[in-house]
Amino acid sequence: MLILEINDARLEQKILEKARSIGKTVQELLKDFVVEKIQEEEIEEKLPFEIPKLDYRNYISIIDYDIENEDEINDKPVFQNGIDTIEFAKQLREKGWKRKS
Repeated sequence: MLILEINDARLEQKILEKARSIGKTVQELLKDFVVEKIQEEEIEEKLPFEIPKLDYRNYISIIDYDIENEDEINDKPVFQNGIDTIEFAKQLREKGWKRKS
């Protein structure tokens, strides 16, 4: 058995009001809060898979154009693999509106 001591009168009053509003005793209400919090933490701790921590610095690259004029840099395509971004966006919109029946 654990004993909880609350020295804040306002907090104590809020707990009493909450317990009365849901029809439980203060002990039942506090027990429910503690059990719920512990269950949430157990779920977060025990994932069925592992999530690796990635270092973003291993996956970035700096685009360095050998151009002296900044206007020419702004005209360069963002994708260097030859994708026409305007045409690609048009195709996505067309596919999105076509509904399969």
